Amino acid sequence: MKGRYTTLDLIAIIPEIQASLTGMRVNNVYDIDNKTFILRFSKQTGQNGAKETDEDVGKLQLIIQSGVRVHLSDFSWPKRDTPSGFSMKLRKHLKNKRLEAMNQIVIDRIVDMQFGQGDFTNHLIVELFSKGNIILTDRDYNILSLVRFYKDAKTNINIAVREKYPIRNPLYISKKTP
Repeated sequence: MKGRYTTLDLIAIIPEIQASLTGMRVNNVYDIDNKTFILRFSKQTGQNGAKETDEDVGKLQLIIQSGVRVHLSDFSWPKRDTPSGFSMKLRKHLKNKRLEAMNQIVIDRIVDMQFGQGDFTNHLIVELFSKGNIILTDRDYNILSLVRFYKDAKTNINIAVREKYPIRNPLYISKKTP
């Protein structure tokens, strides 16, 4: 398996992940270690609003390893006995929300996943460069929680809770970004 994803790897993998997961709901969030998380997805409703059984649709897992990669997996990963604070925060904000969109920001190794719509939108931003980071924001990109705090060397902006993620900064502007 590849050590780290490049920009070209993301260009190739994001459409595959998006095709598989868009419209599916986050069933739960688990952590393998303090930099690796599992988002388990499933379809929540079947005919007449009834919950589909496991036979109707397979559950999909998205593995996010901060600074390294994002990929789908069928492997049964070992999970921690007790979830971390970050994992609990992800559960609180993402559980039962649909993945609406998944985009690569500009041509950098930053992935923006949008969960929910309108006032209930949250973004999960995965940085796959340097030491990496996983950042949970609200609809306006105000940071709610993150794996590690740092000061962005390019923009001289603090990446910390209650700060605004620099998604609209000229360095990060993309045609796909709302």
